[in-house]
Amino acid sequence: MATDRPTFLVSKATLRFDVSEDRICLACERVEDGKTAVWLTARLSSALVRYLLNLRLQIPAPLQGGSDEHQEPKLNGDVGLHTTEPVSIDDTSDSLVAIAIDIVKRRSDIQLSFRDASASNKVQLVLRHDQITDWLEGLKNCYLRAEWPTAVWG
Repeated sequence: MATDRPTFLVSKATLRFDVSEDRICLACERVEDGKTAVWLTARLSSALVRYLLNLRLQIPAPLQGGSDEHQEPKLNGDVGLHTTEPVSIDDTSDSLVAIAIDIVKRRSDIQLSFRDASASNKVQLVLRHDQITDWLEGLKNCYLRAEWPTAVWG
């Protein structure tokens, strides 16, 4: 018997490393109002990086997007998706510690569904193919700030 579990759709997101949590935080503004902090461990982040790097190889270069290669990298690790204003999380925001990411590859984007241990909540982010390079750059900047091994990038 299937049960309906809440799925929160993301309209805006900011990626950053949180020193006190020793995790990557995906600060999300939800379509249906409210904010959620999705917490990613180094292990789960590495699995996501491997997937995105492999996917990027399959996407034609004009669709990959990304920043100008001569641009100075963002050392703080903050990357916004769908917006130029960062999403900020506070004590009133919901929180989800992701233990898994369900990924659906579609023609022009991928759907990332972050879920917690109970699978009672999901936060769903749609990432266009032209956002993958910036997303990877943001993850790498988080790794550098965290001083996590970057061998996953090869």
